[in-house]
Amino acid sequence: MAEIASDRQQVDAAAHQTWVIPTFIILAALLDFGANWLAAHYLVPIGPWLIPGGTFLFALAFTVYDVIRRRGGLPPTLIAVVAGFLASMLYSLAFGGGIGRIALAGLVALACSSTTDLLMQSVTLRRPIWQYVSISNAVSLAIDTVVFTTIAFAMLPPDVRLRIMEGQYLAKIAMTVLSVPLVYAARTLLPSTPPTST
Repeated sequence: MAEIASDRQQVDAAAHQTWVIPTFIILAALLDFGANWLAAHYLVPIGPWLIPGGTFLFALAFTVYDVIRRRGGLPPTLIAVVAGFLASMLYSLAFGGGIGRIALAGLVALACSSTTDLLMQSVTLRRPIWQYVSISNAVSLAIDTVVFTTIAFAMLPPDVRLRIMEGQYLAKIAMTVLSVPLVYAARTLLPSTPPTST
């Protein structure tokens, strides 16, 4: 009876994970799409900084990538990154003019930063969760910030672009810190520990 109960728990856990991981993948893609839309429509002044509206969503998307990698392994993480890239490409194709330029900037920045994030995840995967998320996000989001701002706001004076970079990066780091507890909470949704191979 104990063996049957154990087998049933394993089956239930596997079934649970089969829908949770795809849900996180879809969430990451929606966050990338929403980040592009907000960045194209809103530039928010906070103190001396200017922050593109999609900054917080984009930082949250990278934390979702970290959750998927930590609990699901590399293959679903790659699927999530491709889904986010396709979502950004869809937005870029759907809009033209200035909005299209910002969407294109998001597309290029996502390609650069998500690749960096995957590499950083491989380096930090065995660290405690808060270090894993913080280090991988700090590096990849710095690259995203520089690439996105340079392309999206190329027409602005250098001092304004610097203000945007500073504000955007600080906002992303703040969002990363706030989202770390969500990674710990995700362990209850994704109870199975994936293989640690990269």
